[in-house]
Amino acid sequence: MNVQTFAVGETFPLIDSISRGEGTALNYVSDASLFITVKWSNITSKEKKELKNGVIRFRYVKEGEYLLLLMRIGTLPPMEFPFDPTIYVRKGIPFSILSNAINIFAIEHISSKLLVKRLIGMGENFSNFLTETWEKNIASKDFTYDRWLNNLIKGHTTNDLWNKGTPIDWQN
Repeated sequence: MNVQTFAVGETFPLIDSISRGEGTALNYVSDASLFITVKWSNITSKEKKELKNGVIRFRYVKEGEYLLLLMRIGTLPPMEFPFDPTIYVRKGIPFSILSNAINIFAIEHISSKLLVKRLIGMGENFSNFLTETWEKNIASKDFTYDRWLNNLIKGHTTNDLWNKGTPIDWQN
């Protein structure tokens, strides 16, 4: 069994399995859990405080079988979390969410140091909604997430998407 250590101030141990660029992402690991990365340059002490303690709100934009998750923490601007579960299936990684826990990791982009870690739990309705949507995506033969996402974000800012989004009945 390979145990990962997530220590604040140390290099993020999964740095090679997340996007190389700066930004935010929803990620899946084969132990059947989700984690969020907020990978920014020059994260301020105010941003760290918000990421660690700010009230979290979720919204989503859903069109047919396509879903974009959005999150806002405290006074920080809204963030987008595109997620295509079919990527994992195509790589031969079984996709099944077995936990309602989501870890949030704030990572300094340049140094790859973990600055904040936070564990939240999704409500049952929220967890079921995501799981059911993603299971339908995996079952669909014609699911093309990137094309849909590119068309969606072409004409919208993240704030536009947040305002357009449907609130999720969960809040920490």
